[in-house]
Amino acid sequence: MLSRFSRNLTKSFQCTTSSLLLSNRSFTQTQSTDREVTINRLTGDDHGIVLLTMNRPKALNALGKNLINQLLESIEEIRNDHITKSRVIILNSALEKAFCTGADLIERKEMKTPEEICAFVDKIRAVLLGLESLPQPVIASVDGYAMGGGCELSLAADLRVAGCKAQFALTETKLAIIPGAGGTQRLPRLIGIPYAKEMIMTGKMVKPDEALRYGLINAKTDDGVTSSLDLAMDYARQMLLTGPLGLRAGKQAINRGMQESDFSKACQIEREEYLVTIKSKDKDEALAAFKEKRKADFKGE
Repeated sequence: MLSRFSRNLTKSFQCTTSSLLLSNRSFTQTQSTDREVTINRLTGDDHGIVLLTMNRPKALNALGKNLINQLLESIEEIRNDHITKSRVIILNSALEKAFCTGADLIERKEMKTPEEICAFVDKIRAVLLGLESLPQPVIASVDGYAMGGGCELSLAADLRVAGCKAQFALTETKLAIIPGAGGTQRLPRLIGIPYAKEMIMTGKMVKPDEALRYGLINAKTDDGVTSSLDLAMDYARQMLLTGPLGLRAGKQAINRGMQESDFSKACQIEREEYLVTIKSKDKDEALAAFKEKRKADFKGE
């Protein structure tokens, strides 16, 4: 029951991807010994929450070719999950020191031509577009450094939470370039033009308190709590209580509507997404559960 916009965005991402590619919780895990990205599908009461975890410790999760390809593959795998199998995605890092430190400059140094560099950045951009276009809500759980492309990666999520030692920065201007994976476009849309220009033009590090004041993050942990995963899980568990079709339609209505300058047309987009939910069996189940004073059993239908 995807909207026309959702289908088109998904199709566009799939074409881009194919051209570029030719704690104590119980979970099922997709991984191998050389994986830099793992998919952990939680079970039990947390069924429907998926952890998409980066783990490249020697490079502090710098975006090298292998990590980029595995992110693209993982995003596509999650996209194809049944609606009740993957309800909410949490993008996180297995490292305490870093969420993601941006493009791998060692790999990039080996690229000799502007065309090679642009092709490399195009793949990073495809990761962000793919993450952003997932029908499921995505929560970025940011601990440690989120620098350059790593900060841009967090911007592609729907919500961001931060541990007490998290630091956000778009440092590209210090390397005499600019953010090239969508940072100059997503950041001002998220926090406003003045703060976005401040971050990009100075390359400054932004700590959690300031990030919260900017609107860059939705929440931060208390002082002394370095991991933001529990905070992300709190948001994800709240989302599990909602209808899966409504959850996805809400995301699409906001994302689509915010791209429309005409407010009446934006309201028409909302109407389209509302119709997706009003015709669903889940809507009937929600009303029945309310009447019978029980928990709704949503099927994503």
